[in-house]
Amino acid sequence: MKFKLMLPILGLLLAPAAQATFHISNCTLTPPAAMIFNTNLSNGLTSTTSFSVSCTTSGGGSGVYTITLSSGSGTEAQRKLISGSNVLNYNLYQDAAFTQPWGATSGTWNAQTATGDFSNKSFTIYGKIASGAPNNSAPPGVYTDPSIIVTITW
Repeated sequence: MKFKLMLPILGLLLAPAAQATFHISNCTLTPPAAMIFNTNLSNGLTSTTSFSVSCTTSGGGSGVYTITLSSGSGTEAQRKLISGSNVLNYNLYQDAAFTQPWGATSGTWNAQTATGDFSNKSFTIYGKIASGAPNNSAPPGVYTDPSIIVTITW
């Protein structure tokens, strides 16, 4: 079976934290390419994609920033890929071991926090479609989650 996850970035939200010690302007986001899952779903499917962010900074130094991914067509606990009336349950992770879900809220569904400057930073998104019901009964096709939004807060 072949599944393709399209992750169009609907927007890049940039929000300064209350006590920023440096200035950020002119940010650009290089959106992630589609995730392609090309193996048999009975074993579960995984894929990766990446995106980069580059901003102009001034005032010297570096800072702490947080990157979140919205829940998309489902919830942070269970995102959904859709192809017509067919649905695949999946999730997005910060790590290759699929232990740190990448979300937008505190607690279990973590945002990614990093330090440094904003000069061409690359981030990897790890995707996983679990095996088992109801995923095993989904027909092959192009499945999309058209509403994943990346938010950067500093």
